[in-house]
Amino acid sequence: MLLLNPGPVTLSERVRRSLLQPDLCHRESEFFALQDEIRARLLRTYDLDPEVWTAVLMTGSGTAAVESMTAASGACEGRLLNLENGVYGDRIAQMCSQYGIAARAGDRVVMEPLDLKAITARLSDGTFTHVGGRTPRDDHRSAQ
Repeated sequence: MLLLNPGPVTLSERVRRSLLQPDLCHRESEFFALQDEIRARLLRTYDLDPEVWTAVLMTGSGTAAVESMTAASGACEGRLLNLENGVYGDRIAQMCSQYGIAARAGDRVVMEPLDLKAITARLSDGTFTHVGGRTPRDDHRSAQ
């Protein structure tokens, strides 16, 4: 079996074995049961009351996940410090521009570890309400 997916993605042996199982149609009761279990477990993981909260499952690429979190973060009313140290940081900057989110890039040093002291200092003045970014390791693999 050859899995063609957006990547790069490293799959564990457990995931590879599960891909050998029969497909589960999204319109079958087994799928609904699995989805309900995942949603309930997510709420328990974060100790959230299911009477107040719900988990929404979304499918999409890594970029789709970053965009949904950026757009839904509430940063439109604040200011985002974008730890722009690679490909995803560039994408976050573009998303902020599209959504009208006030954002400022961190010190851009591609493929280097983030300077936590500098980030802490920048956050200490209260200018930023949100922080976003991705690790250089992930950006490096995405850029290849």
